[in-house]
Amino acid sequence: MLPYSASNDLVITRKTRHIKVDDVVVMRLPDYGTVIKRVSATSQNSITLIGDNAPLTSSCCGIPQDKQYLEGKVILKVRFSRLYWPCRKTV
Repeated sequence: MLPYSASNDLVITRKTRHIKVDDVVVMRLPDYGTVIKRVSATSQNSITLIGDNAPLTSSCCGIPQDKQYLEGKVILKVRFSRLYWPCRKTV
C-alpha cells in the first residue's frame, strides 16, 4: 500500500472495534488474504477500504467488507531498509 507502507515494513496493530475513516487497518479477507488498507467508510457491520496508491486499484477496495475480518488498527509502522538490518554481515 505504497506510499504508506512498503515491503519489509513492520506494522503493529491493536485489536479494536472503534474504527474511523482514514484509519489504516489490517484485514484477513477470505478471497484476498491479509491486506493493509485505509478505511474510506464504516457502518455498524462493515468497513469499506481504499488503497493509498492511486494509480493501482485493488479488487477488495470499494466493496463493504464484514468487520469480522478485521485484525486490527495500525498503531505503529517501522520502516526497515537494507542498511539497518542487524544480521547484515560487514566486511
